[in-house]
Amino acid sequence: MQQEGKKTPLDDQPEIDAYDQWFLQAFNRLANGRQVGMDYCPLVVSEITKYWKDVERIGELIEFIDIMQALDRAFLEYRADQREQQTAANQSQSMRKH
Repeated sequence: MQQEGKKTPLDDQPEIDAYDQWFLQAFNRLANGRQVGMDYCPLVVSEITKYWKDVERIGELIEFIDIMQALDRAFLEYRADQREQQTAANQSQSMRKH
């Protein structure tokens, strides 16, 4: 996806096969139903299990839970990093004002 010969971030995106796409779609659906308080809460195993039972499955339940939890850990770590960066940026702006 080049525009006027310039490389875009989308040019470096990996291709995702149908197998991995199924897991990513499942994670996105589960993540959309997650509880949010002061921050995002981890996905609940009972919700992961219910989703697996309600859809056409790929693999065993334990594999599905492991994959969903691994994706969730990566998501929550990403959110924590974003939060830390935002806090640091806010503190930096606050110190410049004083």
